[in-house]
Amino acid sequence: MNGDYYQILGVNQDATLEEIKRAYHEKARQFHPDLNPDPVDSEEFLAIQEAFETLKNSEQRRQYDQTISKGIYLQPVTRIRYLTSRKAIPRLGEDQLMYLLMEIECLKNG
Repeated sequence: MNGDYYQILGVNQDATLEEIKRAYHEKARQFHPDLNPDPVDSEEFLAIQEAFETLKNSEQRRQYDQTISKGIYLQPVTRIRYLTSRKAIPRLGEDQLMYLLMEIECLKNG
């Protein structure tokens, strides 16, 4: 996900509160962990929640708008995705092996 809360929700910076709420509910249904167990979707869901919590509050939104006008983003400008060789590790009385593939992507040039 990009570091811009407006882009996370897919709305313009001049979006109304109703547009923000509608976009949040759409995105939340799409990425909710109960519907999508993929860890990447869970991370995106958390970013969506954080964006909504900030933009629904008029004072927090005003402060956020000031920070992005200066090019400062509250969210990281990188995305980390990972794929594991197992979904869970069973409890065993011996050493276990698990592989992790990690992809790090730069979303914005600083």
